[in-house]
Amino acid sequence: MKILFMIALSALNVYSQQRLDQYIDYGQNNNADVQEAYDQWQGAMEDVSVVKKLPNPSISAGYFLENVETAVGPQEFKIGIMQKFPMFGKLSSVSRARSAQAEALKESYLQIRANVSAKIKSLYYDIYYLEQAIDITRQNVQLLENWEKVIQIKYKTAQAGHPDVINTQIELMKLQNVLESLKARKQPFLQSFRAVLNDNTLENVEIPDTLVVEWMDESRGSLLQKIQKHNHTLLASEYSVSSREDLLKRAKLNYLPDVGIGLDYIGTGEKEMSGAPVTDSGKDPLVFKVSLELPIWFGKNAKHVSAARYRKTAAESQLVSKQNSIYVDVESVLYKMDDAKRKIDLYGNEMIPKSMESLGASEKAYISDKADLITLIDAQRRLLQFKLEYESAVVNYLQQKALLESYLGLEEGE
Repeated sequence: MKILFMIALSALNVYSQQRLDQYIDYGQNNNADVQEAYDQWQGAMEDVSVVKKLPNPSISAGYFLENVETAVGPQEFKIGIMQKFPMFGKLSSVSRARSAQAEALKESYLQIRANVSAKIKSLYYDIYYLEQAIDITRQNVQLLENWEKVIQIKYKTAQAGHPDVINTQIELMKLQNVLESLKARKQPFLQSFRAVLNDNTLENVEIPDTLVVEWMDESRGSLLQKIQKHNHTLLASEYSVSSREDLLKRAKLNYLPDVGIGLDYIGTGEKEMSGAPVTDSGKDPLVFKVSLELPIWFGKNAKHVSAARYRKTAAESQLVSKQNSIYVDVESVLYKMDDAKRKIDLYGNEMIPKSMESLGASEKAYISDKADLITLIDAQRRLLQFKLEYESAVVNYLQQKALLESYLGLEEGE
């Protein structure tokens, strides 16, 4: 019988995990923040291919208001084309910087996906806890209603006093009020779940009857190493530093001149002497041109280098700041997981069984007039509280585990 129960529990756990995975997959494909981050990344990827190209050539045209007389005829107009060639290293440094920026946006996109996954799990577990709280409270309401009937009978036969009747009714009204408050919380949770999935048509979230906790037993050192290697926020910051380094190199290259190569075509009219055309008259000359940009504004170039250096230093400081912030958050998460694990063991293996035993003894004592009603109500209230504390600890552990997984930067299922 125990084997059949374990098989059924395992099957239930697999089904509930599959349903949760479906919600996560849907959210990662439809969440508005994920879509925005994806488009930002793709736009940056397109920019990378653009900056590798040469700048657009320039075309010039001119008309001589007064023709320039030459030996072969008057020059009437001029058409030219010029292509600028940045000095060696300028285009490649900008291209590397943009590529690093695109990689940073990719990592930001992946981190947002991970955050959305953790958010979906957290809301899913919140909804589970709410359903458990409603179910446990409803059971206690039904139990207290049954006790009220018993007390009413005992009161009519003078075996219970009027205070017992009043106290039972007061406790019942308190529990009913709690139950109604819990039910009212379902709609806000459902709307939050719709928002993160970006699906306003969702009518209900399928929640299992119980959650199976899989413990995360990795050492703190191993987790921190994985975070250092895989955390998308840190990787994005590292790419930002790399981008700033390349932009600093590009700023230093402003001291080097750019070269331009072009051609001018000069339209020349025909020339006559004594009514006869001059030999070679009207031939249009073609002029090869070379231009050299002179970077003589050294102060301006120095400011560009200084600004780029400051931005690189700022990016490095931001990386350190994010590392420190993430490590602090992870320490807090690990503490909360350990605390939740301790409470799961405490309430599941000790407090709830003892409270059930206490309630059973209180019921027998009250029926045999060896205990008052307050003792019975306190025993029932304590069991209710311990069951809720247990479910809260389970949910808290799983929520913190989901948050830790988002920091680890691993894809779902890894």
